[in-house]
Amino acid sequence: MTPTSYAQKVINFDKVLSQESVDLAELKKLSFNGIPDSTHHRALVWRILLNYLPSDRTIWEKVLADKRQEYWKFGDELLPPHSCPLDPLNPDPSSPWENYFKDNEVLLQIDKDVRRLYPSIHFFQSSTANPHPGIISGKITRLHTRVNSCVTGSAVESRGMGIKKVKSNKTELETNSSEAHWEVVERILFVYAKLNKGQRYSCKVNND
Repeated sequence: MTPTSYAQKVINFDKVLSQESVDLAELKKLSFNGIPDSTHHRALVWRILLNYLPSDRTIWEKVLADKRQEYWKFGDELLPPHSCPLDPLNPDPSSPWENYFKDNEVLLQIDKDVRRLYPSIHFFQSSTANPHPGIISGKITRLHTRVNSCVTGSAVESRGMGIKKVKSNKTELETNSSEAHWEVVERILFVYAKLNKGQRYSCKVNND
């Protein structure tokens, strides 16, 4: 049995994905041998297989719009405020500062992980076409600015007993009208951690 050519594989996926109601059984069968690494197939197929999108193509646009609005709402509710009027030394466990400091512990790890997320690949350093509206308007604070001042604002390189240089970790893409893809990943992970507090955040890194 000869392997299906890449061009034929793309045709097979296009045929299934163009149906008004996607045949999930056929889509899973095709995906078992690999999804074409094209401009849209991989992302679309995974959305369907993970039940993010229904099999009914006619409502995809509405479902995506609803889910984006839901995500923006999570951001408004869960992303950190610009300031907190209460005393940060307040021992009251219900104080907003208590959650702020706990969130920072998770955010420090997330920030460290996303900054080393394939730094050689331009995609993660480039600007996303769909930045968070709250980030652009200034309503929501960029997450990495919370940790820049305490740990990740600079990194010290040392050799032997002397310090050679201090290098900044600031991204080249820090304008009010844009948001880097790695910042998007950071926000997604932080929101997920806030919504799933029973699961401690942990990065599973493949160093191969």
